[in-house]
Amino acid sequence: MKEETIDRLRNIGLVGHGGTGKTTLNEAIMFVGKAISRMGSVDDGTTVSDYSDDEKNRKISISLAISHLDWGNHKFNFIDMPGYADFVGEVEAGLSVSDFALIVINGVSGVEVGTDTAWRNTQRLELPRGFFVNRMDKEHADFEKTVGQLQESFGPRAVPVTMAWGA
Repeated sequence: MKEETIDRLRNIGLVGHGGTGKTTLNEAIMFVGKAISRMGSVDDGTTVSDYSDDEKNRKISISLAISHLDWGNHKFNFIDMPGYADFVGEVEAGLSVSDFALIVINGVSGVEVGTDTAWRNTQRLELPRGFFVNRMDKEHADFEKTVGQLQESFGPRAVPVTMAWGA
């Protein structure tokens, strides 16, 4: 058994407005990292993090879920948190143990109420954070417009590190 030490553990919180694709992003990360053998779907109810009957039927996250991935010499825990305000306790719990928050944004909708809430919560906790513009494969997705909204809402330090393929 591989020895695990706390200095090699990273807890990454996936947070943001409901419907931005946090669970699908988590699923893709787990698949690319070979933690799972096939990528599940929220619509089909086959993701690793939305496992309760309520989550599968409603096609939303209700409880936070932790997925594990070994990458190099590190162990990553991805904490997939609900995006709807009804489940704020789950978000608070997830952020309280996160080392970093990845605020997921819908590339079609741009900055939404849940985006601002996620920013304020991570700021209050002094948690390092970044944005992930998701759903760039959807019609009317606009990377530049979304980055502009992020900069307008959160300041000029919101700069793109990389741009999505085909954007």
